[in-house]
Amino acid sequence: EAEVLRRAQRIVLELSNENAKKVIDGNELVLVLGYAPWCRRSAELMPRFAEAALTLKEMSSPLLLAKLDAERHTKAASLLGIKGFPTVLLFLNGSSQAYTGGFTAEEIVVWARKKTGVPVIRLSSTNAAEEYHHKHQTFILGLFENYEGTEYEEFVKAATTDNEIQFVETNDISVAKVLFPDIKPKKNFLGLVKSEPERFEKFEENFVEEKILQFAEYNKFPLVTVLSELNSARVYSSPIKLQVFIFAKADDIEHLQLLLKNVARKYKTKIMFVLVDSAEDNLAKPFLTLFGIE
Repeated sequence: EAEVLRRAQRIVLELSNENAKKVIDGNELVLVLGYAPWCRRSAELMPRFAEAALTLKEMSSPLLLAKLDAERHTKAASLLGIKGFPTVLLFLNGSSQAYTGGFTAEEIVVWARKKTGVPVIRLSSTNAAEEYHHKHQTFILGLFENYEGTEYEEFVKAATTDNEIQFVETNDISVAKVLFPDIKPKKNFLGLVKSEPERFEKFEENFVEEKILQFAEYNKFPLVTVLSELNSARVYSSPIKLQVFIFAKADDIEHLQLLLKNVARKYKTKIMFVLVDSAEDNLAKPFLTLFGIE
């Protein structure tokens, strides 16, 4: 793992005051991570960013990933529009847009591929499906007899709009069963696969972009979400506005998980259950202060 990480980090280009403009102007697609050496969130994101760079290279993506010590190279930071840490920006032919995806390596890859023209991955064999399933834990599966028609078009539109979840498609029921074992043969099917015991969710609405996006948004979180620096923004912006926050010490969190999951299961998609490590001041303190609790 250490060797893989070292190899991944070598793939990420180091920017400076001297080369930043040349790199941005000389490449059609560049994803830049602006960081500061002392910033804890930058340190957490750096290895994930490097891992994403390695994955994208293996996929033959045209996207170049680069990083900039924005505290040291202030001229380049100003030129690129980096004002805080960490900041991730996508440059398309020199024009920047803010990064709006998640902060795991897989989420960075998904967002980057969607923004560079690959919203859906097509799987044509059971071997390809097995290999994909081995590497990816969360995705939306679409089974379409023919890759055409209104329902398929709505699926692709939803895949393009959603910034966080990879959409995969197939027209072969045997391939679909590798990814979603209890799928029932039908003309069109859509389901969400997650990395937890309740891992399979079937979509049972009309194939309309808005409905598909809503299905993804309401079902992508686990039964109990452990709040972290990397997922906090997604939790705060969740459309599930009725939320139960449980503050506990790290030693007690594991012991509470089963109890909370049993309750959360009854209110899935209606109430979000969030566990917060009460020792993590950056996460717990804002809420505790809001509630007037020491």
